[in-house]
Amino acid sequence: MTAPIPAAALAVMAAAADDYRVATPRDEQHPAGLAQTVATYLLSAGYEVRPMEDLPSGGWGGPLPAAPVTADEAARHRADLLAALDEEDAA
Repeated sequence: MTAPIPAAALAVMAAAADDYRVATPRDEQHPAGLAQTVATYLLSAGYEVRPMEDLPSGGWGGPLPAAPVTADEAARHRADLLAALDEEDAA
């Protein structure tokens, strides 16, 4: 099993996603652009972005989704992420 992602790294990723959605016109948004923005933010915050060679398929908790994430699903995931960050801050 992989180590949990630090709350600070999750906050950097959430900020990157928010900035991407605000700064990029909706018709120009795509997963690769979001991923690039998140990676850039993580690198600028001092994190390493590299593959884990020993990560088995599905080791992150399940298979990749078969279809692109809808806006509603993205909103739910973001709400879950922010709730998890709030819980860690309260602890």
